[in-house]
Amino acid sequence: MKEFTTSDQKDIKNTTRYAGLIFGVFLIISGYFRRSIYMAVIGIMFVAALIMVKKVVVNEEGIVTSYDAFFFKKKDVWEWKDITDIHKQLSPKKDQMALHFAKGMMAKRLIFGLDTYEKVLDLAREMKPEINIADVDW
Repeated sequence: MKEFTTSDQKDIKNTTRYAGLIFGVFLIISGYFRRSIYMAVIGIMFVAALIMVKKVVVNEEGIVTSYDAFFFKKKDVWEWKDITDIHKQLSPKKDQMALHFAKGMMAKRLIFGLDTYEKVLDLAREMKPEINIADVDW
């Protein structure tokens, strides 16, 4: 199975993650003792955002975005049959290529290295031969 991961996905540093978790737990505890539901909810959302992992891949299914946290998992798929256009845009540093995938009125911008973006376009042509691939004209 061909699978390509975007190059702009970065993991949060462990020190940042631990500091954020400590702050989120502090907000939850403070909200409990101060009887402030808003502070506790913000703390819960803060902790949830730090433990969630988002991964975007392009494979034979289409564009698959998966969200993984301890308490839930979600998978969002843009199938190839729904994707109508792909627009290519070279980054200003000329070291990465942004591919804009269009599905109806929506679009997703995924960034790939110069060595992998052609493989992604080949996969798109293989999965949907009539797909429109063009350069972005600004």
